[in-house]
Amino acid sequence: MNMVSAHYLSQVIDSSASAGVERKQLISCVPGGEAGLSDPMMRHDCQVLLDIYEVGARAISDPSIGMLAGSYFNTSVLNQTGKILPMCETFGQAVSMLQRYHKLTQSFAVSKLEINGDEAAIVWYLNVADYQKYHRATEAFFTGITAGARWLLWNIDQTISHVSFRHDCPSITQRYEEAMGCAVLFNHDRDALVFSRDLLDMPLPGSNPEGLLKMSRSLDRMLIKVQENEAIVDRVCASIRDQLHDGTPEFEKTANDVGISISNLRYRLKLQQTTFRQLVEMVRKEICQFELSRSRKMYIIAQKLGFHDQAAFNRAFKKWYGISPKSFVSESQ
Repeated sequence: MNMVSAHYLSQVIDSSASAGVERKQLISCVPGGEAGLSDPMMRHDCQVLLDIYEVGARAISDPSIGMLAGSYFNTSVLNQTGKILPMCETFGQAVSMLQRYHKLTQSFAVSKLEINGDEAAIVWYLNVADYQKYHRATEAFFTGITAGARWLLWNIDQTISHVSFRHDCPSITQRYEEAMGCAVLFNHDRDALVFSRDLLDMPLPGSNPEGLLKMSRSLDRMLIKVQENEAIVDRVCASIRDQLHDGTPEFEKTANDVGISISNLRYRLKLQQTTFRQLVEMVRKEICQFELSRSRKMYIIAQKLGFHDQAAFNRAFKKWYGISPKSFVSESQ
């Protein structure tokens, strides 16, 4: 699942509010409202981020809300990841840290440093195929990072070659060039910030090697926790698949399989904005989809999904596909 941290969502909401969107409208997109943002480590589905940008765009009648919000970004958007960047010795090391700890804020994309001759580029790779759908999040990232690069170097005259986007060109590009301080290209073959390779070796005026070591150790511990929580979901799903062979999955047995207490498992799943029941349904639907592709009979599929009650299977099937199993079979013949 592609997730985003509650802290990151909070900063996107604050930045969008600074761009003129009513905060209350943005908060309404978050499951649980303000409570859904109370724990910075809590993770939300990336659709929440997309909804926030969509609501913001409609509220101020401006499709470039991602770029506008990004112009208000600061290092606090990245939580402790942002605080470590000015401690680095060079700009290249700061880029490396940005890559290393990106999962502390989101998992729907990763930035990578690529070097070609005298040019270097921070390239944005989405973990989804539909890059148009994520164009506002991409614009926010690059608007923020161009400003961040200049801030780190304390040199407003240090120019960047250009920023390129894969998504469609908006009606007015001048606003993007003003916000990013460089040429901005659209309908390109990659999402990238391109600059001189020499920039990577430029020392950062505020470098702090001791602080860098201390902060990186703290971030490494946080990263381990995030990865453990993400792995928990995969382990729970594996336990659910195994239990389906014998019937209905049980939460207590799953906790035992995963190797943690019931209360700890419930908390870990809450951080991932999911529940045991939701994961059982997700796994059942995945298996059902696979079995349908093999033209299995409905009663066999129901058994494989751990349903002992045909009526319960029929209700679940209709929820997933909008029609009953009987109607599905009739339409398939």
